[in-house]
Amino acid sequence: MKKTILIILSLCSLLTNAQQLERYKKLKDTVLISKFLNYEKSVSIYVPLEWQSNIKKTFPLTVVFDRQNTRIEQHIIHTIDFLTSTDQMPSTVIVSVNSKRNKRFIETSYPKNNEKGLAEKNKDFLFKELIPFTEKNFKTNTFRLFIGHSRYGYFVSDLFANHTKDLNAVIAIEPFFTSHKINLLEDFEAISLKTVDCHKYYRYTIGRDSHLQFNPAQETLAKINKPKINTKGALYPESDHFAIPALTVSNALYDIFEFWSRQQNNLRYTEFGIDDIEKLQHKVRKHYGENLTFSLSVLYGMGFSHYNKNEYAKSIKVWSKFLEYYPNFSQAYLNIMKAEKKLNLNTEHTILKFKNSLKNSDFYTDDRKIEMIKSLE
Repeated sequence: MKKTILIILSLCSLLTNAQQLERYKKLKDTVLISKFLNYEKSVSIYVPLEWQSNIKKTFPLTVVFDRQNTRIEQHIIHTIDFLTSTDQMPSTVIVSVNSKRNKRFIETSYPKNNEKGLAEKNKDFLFKELIPFTEKNFKTNTFRLFIGHSRYGYFVSDLFANHTKDLNAVIAIEPFFTSHKINLLEDFEAISLKTVDCHKYYRYTIGRDSHLQFNPAQETLAKINKPKINTKGALYPESDHFAIPALTVSNALYDIFEFWSRQQNNLRYTEFGIDDIEKLQHKVRKHYGENLTFSLSVLYGMGFSHYNKNEYAKSIKVWSKFLEYYPNFSQAYLNIMKAEKKLNLNTEHTILKFKNSLKNSDFYTDDRKIEMIKSLE
């Protein structure tokens, strides 16, 4: 009996640890009362560790639908966490949106094929309530990525086709394109007539349940004559409906942020230097239509690269630029002071900046802050 209890406790411990995130934290669960849907919508807010409300930096927004499906929702969030941790995508604010099972169908149905359909009102909830809410309270910017599965895969596909200007990327997992009186492929054909200022990404994956819709979708999307409209589909004809998310999300996120990664890798693996950071960030802004900051570890590591070559002035310049993007990462000031000492420079001004940064930073625990003050002394 005791042995059985120990095994159960061990398994519980493993499951608890498996839920931990490396680069994100759940900031809060909250409820929005939608005047358009006329009922409550529960959401969970996840933010990257460098997020805090009193810094100027803003973050792209990722909306994940179907929070009630815990297995899929957690897979998506953990995939984002993994790719952010490995510098393959920029930090993002994640909003996970719950749908009650008795509401999910009508939230993704239109009045033309269901008289009770709330899809149009659901759009109003997203664009007129949820997104303004995140911009005001969680520092999200204009880059928006929506991820939906099954009926919400259909819904986010419709959003991409008909609200192309309002979204930057969509990942549609096991969507369908046609239903009674609805043909999304006709809407996708019309995208060629639209004007877009930056690149837009649509990724979809279809499994066994909807495999007959894959070829017609491929044929239609191939006709979109817009270089900035980037679409790609994948077919897994023997995959179960609920296994498709595991086959979709990581590849889709890689595709969407491959250009961002390429510019970042120019800093990491080539002769690009401090003076090129802003040039490369400008290329990212032009491509995505928003400033997606390069990752914390890459910019921070550039400073050490110069420091280890005894290029102390360059390391100071890099870490100073880094602090423009990550002002609450106070450790950088300690490194600047080390470089200043190597150059026999006065560190008093940097010490004041460090203390002010540390005081206002939520990045560190109180114990870690005490350690950092001791290392200063």
